[in-house]
Amino acid sequence: MTSAGNVDQVVTPLCTFRKEGGYLIVDSIHPYTAREQLAKSTGFAIRNLDQAPVTPPPTAAELSELNRLDPEGVRRSEFPSGDLSAA
Repeated sequence: MTSAGNVDQVVTPLCTFRKEGGYLIVDSIHPYTAREQLAKSTGFAIRNLDQAPVTPPPTAAELSELNRLDPEGVRRSEFPSGDLSAA
């Protein structure tokens, strides 16, 4: 949940949003998220739901850095069903 304050981007387990014209729009939908699931899980109408691109998978270098920063895999508790489980 967020307010309309000085938010520029919001990262969620389902997608990322960015602020555009005073509204949050989808920047990208994570590959394991159905558009219908995102619409049902969001408390407001998503203006660009049908046009939003899919989040690209992390690169090998990004996964390596993530493993270095989180060697115990704590991130998996936040994203249990996500594509980062292999990270």
